[in-house]
Order: sequence, then C-alpha cells, then structure tokens
Amino acid sequence: MDPVTLAASYSAAKVAISACKSALETADDLSAIGGHLDAIFNSNSEVNKNKKAVEERSHNEKVVESRLGKQDGSVDDETTLAGATRAQVQHEEHEEALNSLRKALNARFGEDTWDNIIERQKIAIAAKKKREAAAREAELERQERNKRILTEIGKGVGVLFCAALIGYWLWYAATQSGAIK
Repeated sequence: MDPVTLAASYSAAKVAISACKSALETADDLSAIGGHLDAIFNSNSEVNKNKKAVEERSHNEKVVESRLGKQDGSVDDETTLAGATRAQVQHEEHEEALNSLRKALNARFGEDTWDNIIERQKIAIAAKKKREAAAREAELERQERNKRILTEIGKGVGVLFCAALIGYWLWYAATQSGAIK
C-alpha cells in the first residue's frame, strides 16, 4: 500500500465528513444523516486499514524499493521529512474533522450522541461477529454430520458388497464345481 492510497483515503474521509456536516445543518433527526455517518465510518476504517498497510511493509519490501530506486525523495515517500510531515498533517486534519463533527452532533442532538452512536456501532459489530461465528459453527457441525452420514453409508455399501461377493462365491462354487451339492 503506497502513501498515495493513504492520502486518497484521507481525502475520501474528509469529503464524507464535509457531506455529513452539510446534512447535519438541515437534518431533523439522526436518521436523516445515518447514511452520511455510515460513509464516515466506512472511510475511517479504510483510512485505518491503509495506514496500517503503509506502516506494516515488510523489510524485504523496503529493501526492494530502495534497490529499485522507488524511493526518490518525493513527498509521497514517507521516509522523507516532507512525506512524514504530510502524512502527520493529514492524520491531524482527519482527527480534527472527526472531533468537529462529534461536537456538532452533540450540540445538535444532545450530549453523548456521538458516544452513543459509537457504542451502538460496536454492539452491532459484536452481534454481527457473533452471528457469523454461530453460522460458521453451524456449518462445521453440518459438514461433520454429513461426513459421519457418508462414512456410515460407505460402511453399509461395503457390507453389502462383501455379502454379494460371498453370495456370488457360493453360487459359483455350487454351479461350477461339484464340491457343494
């Protein structure tokens, strides 16, 4: 993940925050700005994901970049002072915009509105993860049950095959050789 992508994530988050602030001025209730808040949280998670990806580049990636000359000292290179400064300023602007939106929401709809929204989102995410874990567990149980059923069917087919083989051998022995009569 390159710093340009991270900058684009910050830009998308900034646009989402601006749109939410504009909608906040005319909104009658929180449901009117729900979509804007969703866009903010999605872009904020994208920013965090891209930031983590930029920070977690492996040593090998850094060595390859330096050997190929991709780190040319431009402002997109986070190892330069200008690049590091730009990244920090973008982060600070993003945090300031989120805090400004938090204050505006709290002023418009009452204290703790932002905190309540964040708490509800955490609860919803936890419930979703719990449902997904339960669905995964149910799928694993279903697969295990199907495996046991197939194993038992295989055993039954094996027993029938052995019985058919024994019956065929007895029939062959009775009709072909005079030993059994």
